[in-house]
Amino acid sequence: MRTIRAIFRDGNLEPLDPVDLPENTHLTVALLDSDDLSADAIGELAHNEGAFEFLGDPREDIYTDHDGEAV
Repeated sequence: MRTIRAIFRDGNLEPLDPVDLPENTHLTVALLDSDDLSADAIGELAHNEGAFEFLGDPREDIYTDHDGEAV
């Protein structure tokens, strides 16, 4: 997956960054408005709100301390 910037003009999305794709390549496009939260901001919110605190629970471990392999 890649992320590029684009502008919507005259009913078309125009890439603002180079796109190296063969002609007629079909794509799925996710639209993020410029005011959407960045990945860093989402991560900070999740950390500050305790969204990942459950990972500190030993019952959530899928690896042993000894070998690092799935149990």
